[in-house]
Amino acid sequence: MGDEVALRVFRFDSGWHPGLEGPFHVIETREGTIIHLEKRKSGLFLHEDPDVRAYRRAADHVLEVAMSKVESVKLIRHIANSMEGSRDH
Repeated sequence: MGDEVALRVFRFDSGWHPGLEGPFHVIETREGTIIHLEKRKSGLFLHEDPDVRAYRRAADHVLEVAMSKVESVKLIRHIANSMEGSRDH
């Protein structure tokens, strides 16, 4: 299918980035790209070029700030292992 999910971790000292404004999804389809925003009481789909460009730039910025996939996995594994070790005591 080609679908991939990757967890990326942000350091507390990474500063402001667009991901702090709330979740958004960039959805690529054969017909084009849409942006999905989920709010507390509703959802919103954006499809106009200026909106799509703005959210693609935001997604690129978020990926620049986040730890790499490898670093993120190592950190998550380290935290999980330390939590397992603390349960034994």
